[in-house]
Amino acid sequence: MSTLPFVPSDEFITGSSHSPPKDAKSAKKSKLSKAEKDRLQKENDERRQMQEEEARILAKQEEKERLERERKEEEEQQRLEIKDQERREDELNELRYLLEENQTAVAKWETDSREKTKWDRYMRCDGSPDPSVQKEINTFITLWRENTEVQFKLVLKECALALQLLEELEGHLRDTAEPAEALRYQETLLTIHKLIHAKHNVITEEILKVWTQMVKCAPRR
Repeated sequence: MSTLPFVPSDEFITGSSHSPPKDAKSAKKSKLSKAEKDRLQKENDERRQMQEEEARILAKQEEKERLERERKEEEEQQRLEIKDQERREDELNELRYLLEENQTAVAKWETDSREKTKWDRYMRCDGSPDPSVQKEINTFITLWRENTEVQFKLVLKECALALQLLEELEGHLRDTAEPAEALRYQETLLTIHKLIHAKHNVITEEILKVWTQMVKCAPRR
């Protein structure tokens, strides 16, 4: 059998194959890259949106927690203020009760003191004037002022009585709640103080006179 001669094809001669041309490959690769970029951009956008949504939800939750915390703090503050107010009211009521008790005790003491003073004066029966009776004390002051007696013992006895009346007058002044009566007691106290001072001056002058006379009458050596 005879052999056919070998005839090279155009592809063999040119060295080309059936693969697509390079320009078509590049075009396809470019198209795929753009699609990939679009896909990545879309994923990035979705990821960013998701992050923004998570951040928004987190911020909303934090704001809710903050408001809830502030609400609880305000409620606690109000509770403490109410409790403190109740404590102050209790203390005020207790103080008011103690003051009322003290006022009652003071009023009773003042009443008992006045009664005791009257009783002591009644039991004394020494004829001394009652300083709470204006007429009696005025009579005592007038008679004592007009009395020019300078006997030492008598004047000192009268001064002792005057001091006793001053003590009683000071007690009446402390007890009285009437302004007019208090003024009258103060005026009486001042008058008696002046009289005691004047009587002391009289006694002092008399002592000086006696001493001078004794010096003059004393024999010279």
